[in-house]
Amino acid sequence: MPIDFKRDTNGDIALENGNFSLVSGRTAVAQFLWSRLESFVGEWFMNFDYGSVDKERMLVKAPNLSYVSAVRKAQVVAVPGIRSVSEYKMSLDPVTRNLQESFAVILEEEEAVLSVSSVGSSGGMAVVLLGEYGGIT
Repeated sequence: MPIDFKRDTNGDIALENGNFSLVSGRTAVAQFLWSRLESFVGEWFMNFDYGSVDKERMLVKAPNLSYVSAVRKAQVVAVPGIRSVSEYKMSLDPVTRNLQESFAVILEEEEAVLSVSSVGSSGGMAVVLLGEYGGIT
């Protein structure tokens, strides 16, 4: 399982008593997943291929949902520690232009499921770890 710096609810590196903290296991996988799906291709200066979907294909009036869902699922499986996507649902409200998705993933080293739901323009993603919040919303 991967190891990562602990993140706060804004995605920033969290400090505890002035020190960096590390997370591993399901929490690290959840953080990698959150980071991947909240980033667009081309945003990170150190790796322009990192991220989920390019903005020009997703942030348009009528996105191709088949393309977006295929790319998002491929990006999820590319996250270290994730074996497969077991459930996936996506819907677009054409009036509010909010894209909602929810899915569950099977982890590589544990028989655990991460349940994820995200809402487009109205506010971020929640990653639920076996019924517990992993500090990531």
